[in-house]
Amino acid sequence: MREIANAIQNFFGESQDIGAYLGAMAAIGVAAMALIQAAKDVFPIRRLYQRARLRKWIADGAHEAEVKFAAIVQGSSGAAVNARRAWKDLIALSVDGDENALLDLSIEQLCGQMSAAFQMVLDYPKQYRDLLLIAGSFASPADMNEILNTDRSQIARGEGPPTAEQIRWADARNRLTHQLQRAVDGFQIATGYRWTYWMKISSFAVSAVLAMLAVQTKGGGISAHVGVIAFTAVLAGFLAPIARDLAATLQKIRG
Repeated sequence: MREIANAIQNFFGESQDIGAYLGAMAAIGVAAMALIQAAKDVFPIRRLYQRARLRKWIADGAHEAEVKFAAIVQGSSGAAVNARRAWKDLIALSVDGDENALLDLSIEQLCGQMSAAFQMVLDYPKQYRDLLLIAGSFASPADMNEILNTDRSQIARGEGPPTAEQIRWADARNRLTHQLQRAVDGFQIATGYRWTYWMKISSFAVSAVLAMLAVQTKGGGISAHVGVIAFTAVLAGFLAPIARDLAATLQKIRG
């Protein structure tokens, strides 16, 4: 009987130790997420990240457009695809030229503004030629040529059934509209995924630093506890987003 009692006491004693360790990991995770959130609030991290991603998207699209639409580009007076002009047009059409206002938005709102801007691009394709070529770099060259080289006055709907030219232009515009929407969706998915990925990496790194500080404060050697620190950082990094979501849920309930 005494052996059973000792076993039960040891079990609950170990459970208390495990509970204390899990509580410490949760505290580290919450602290890490709080520090990361504070850094995002104080410094323009999202703006810098989304500016870099959007500039890369435009630069890659310009290169793809010059290759795919070589005949269109060489045959126009604008020469090569101008990525700088496309950037300025996108900012102007999206937020009336306020670049920081656009880039400080969440990725969903940013892409919503981009989609609205591309509606104007489709209405005036010649005026926003560079932006259209870049955003529609995966579109069909035939569709792009149809939209850029057809005067809207020539396909204005009159009385009677639509002509073959009107049908061809409408079909090309519909396909190009769909392609622009998918281009924005692709940018949103890729940018949002990488943002989440780097936030997770940041939570692991900050959790590791906090764990090292905790070990150092207690007088333990960091080199002797590398495994524990790494394990704690990984678990705390996973707990950090959960703690953030719980805090956001509680805030919504209170609000």
